[in-house]
Amino acid sequence: MTGNPLRDEATAFHWVLGAVVVLAVIVAASWISTWLGIAVVVLLAVVAAWWLMSSRRNRPKPPPAESASVEDTPEP
Repeated sequence: MTGNPLRDEATAFHWVLGAVVVLAVIVAASWISTWLGIAVVVLLAVVAAWWLMSSRRNRPKPPPAESASVEDTPEP
């Protein structure tokens, strides 16, 4: 993954808040039942992987670099 996902303070706050919510959901599910907690962890991991893969596909690709032509190459 290239680039910094935490571009500014507001984005960093959203990441921390999201992490706290995810952990709270996992803890609550684990408190109800151990197997429910495991299922929630697996489900959230699949959702996170899908989200990361889809966000990579939607990124614009950089323009291809132009190769140097023979006329640009200096004579020895």
